[in-house]
Parts: sequence; structure tokens; C-alpha cells
Amino acid sequence: MSDGLKNGLRIAFVAGLSNAKLLQKLAPLASLQEVESIDVFRRRPPTSLPEKARWRAIPGVFRWSGIASEAWRAVILAGGCGGYDLVVGCFQRWHGVWAWLSGGFAGKPVVQLVVTSVDWNLERSLCAKAMLAATACGVRGPSAERALRAAGFKGAIEVIHNPYDAPPFPSAPPGEMKYDIIAVADFAREKDYPWMLEVLAALRARRPEFKALLCGRGLEVGLAGLARRLGVGGHVEFAGHLTVDSLHEAYSRSRCFLSTSRAEGLPQSAVEALSFGLPCAMSDVGDCRWLVEGDGLAGRVVRHGDTEAMASAVDELVGASYAAPVAARQAARGRFDVLARDFSLDEIAKRWRVLISGALEKQGG
Repeated sequence: MSDGLKNGLRIAFVAGLSNAKLLQKLAPLASLQEVESIDVFRRRPPTSLPEKARWRAIPGVFRWSGIASEAWRAVILAGGCGGYDLVVGCFQRWHGVWAWLSGGFAGKPVVQLVVTSVDWNLERSLCAKAMLAATACGVRGPSAERALRAAGFKGAIEVIHNPYDAPPFPSAPPGEMKYDIIAVADFAREKDYPWMLEVLAALRARRPEFKALLCGRGLEVGLAGLARRLGVGGHVEFAGHLTVDSLHEAYSRSRCFLSTSRAEGLPQSAVEALSFGLPCAMSDVGDCRWLVEGDGLAGRVVRHGDTEAMASAVDELVGASYAAPVAARQAARGRFDVLARDFSLDEIAKRWRVLISGALEKQGG
């Protein structure tokens, strides 16, 4: 083939625990005709996989212990790495480290899919070594590519998004809006939900009757009590994990999306929110600024930790939705329409082909 890829590629894919995001990342890779098989190294069995992919099982005695399962996964990967043409690490700390060590041990090319912030990885010596030693890297946006080059990375880089097609789900009329703010992410330290609640407490002085919906696993534990202590318990609804249809309905009945992450590559939930016409208020991390083109009708980005600035940004976006709801939604949806091709499965598959070709060529050279 013109890009130099051979048929029958066997890939080891080191992944995290999110079923939905795993399938999103594997689908474009599995769609390449040159790929014969993808072995997924993951703690627990995925709920579904593409036809070419299979889960490399971790014995049940290890599976439910984080330390034991990580160690056993590393052993299985290192022992069998010689049978693969390529190792892909879905880079969230240990996943990328195991890919780096195993690929190096077996002399195989390693592609690191840097799904979180490049700067976050650079601040951690082991993560930085694993990322910068990769044969090639996939990143979430142009800002991450620039940061990786500035850090001295010389290999191939491609922007690899998660595929997403906007559903034909109309936004609710302004009179049927239920929430001023929606946040969508499972609980994790990097998402910084405690700061989000501080932002909402500051917002209360500007918008005393606001309503916020927080969606994701693990949010109620500890956060509900903090919300009450901050005086916003009656303003915040914890929805837990939602089905796709329920999440889409929640987007359609909300006015503004909020993310307060301290480290982020590019939040997929923000892409989804834009497709429903929701302007996004986000921390200025990763490629969030690129996603909404800085400060405008499609969104605002604010330095992480600046509570008053973030509360003001949310207030402005929600206020615009009340004052001119059609214009506010058109601006956000318009930004998504510009980006939509980059998030198509075909476009992402093309970028995977270029990235893999670059990795194999460098390794062969």
C-alpha cells in the first residue's frame, strides 16, 4: 500500500476502565483493513469489543485488586509482547508505562495515545519518560502536539479524537429548559469536583435560583455533604451514571456545560455538549481553549482555581442563553459543525493509518 502498511497487523492495546471510551478508541483502529487482531490488556472484561478485538483475561484472583491486577497485566503483556507488531498505550499513567516497558523489552514500536494533558505527564518523571520514548504519539488536539514537540519529542504525531456523531436529538424549547448547568464526568481527582462546587457557591451570589445537574459515577460520595456545607445543596442534582438517551435528554434541557478539570486532554463530554448547542465553561487545560476557540459565544476558558472568574464565565454563558437562546445555541452548535469532520470515524481511521505507518517506519529504520 502507498502508506507502507502491511496486512495482518497484530496490536497489543493497553487500556483503562471506561467501557464507552474504550470502544470509541478501538473502533477506528479495528476498521483498518490492515489490522488483523487487537488484544486488549485491561483489568476487567469489557462490555463489548469490535469484531477484531479480544480481552486478554486477567485471572479473577487478581482482577479486583488494583495493585495485583496492574502487576499481573504487566507480566502478561511483557511475556507476550514479542508476538505483536505494535503496542498501543492508552496513556493514563500506568497504561502508558506498561506499554513503554513491554515494547522496549520486546523491541516493538510503541504508540502512546496521550488522552490526558501532556503537561500533566511531563510533571511526572516516569510518565514523561514513557511518553517521550514512544515511537509515535496520538494526542487530543493541536495544543498537545505543540507541547510535545516543545518537550523534544521527534517521532510521528497525529491528533486522534474519539469518534462522535451528533445524534438527531432536538434541543428543548427555552421554556422547557430544566438546568442552567450540566457537568458530565465520573468522579476522579483530576476532574476537581470540589472546586466545581466552590464555583457554584460563588455563582449563587450572581444567580440565586440556578439549577445544576452533575452526571457521573461516584459523585454522591462526599460531594453531597460538601454541597450542603457550601450552601448549594438545594441547587445541585446528582444524577449518577445516565444511559445515552437520558444523557442526551439532559443535554437538550440544559443551558451551559461546565468542566473544572485540573488536568485534561480534551473532554469528550464538551464535544457532546457543543453538538447540542451548549456553550462550555472550562478550565484552561489541555486543548479546551482550542475546542471553543478561546472566549466567545461558544465558550469560555478560565485558569484552573480562579473561582470568581469561572463563576463569572458561567453566569455570562447562562445569561446569554436566557437573553438570546437561539443565538447562544447556534454559536455552540456552529463550532461543533466546524469540528465534526475531525470526529468522524473515517477521518480518525485515516490518522491512525498515518500514525502506525510512521511508527513502523521509524522502528524499521
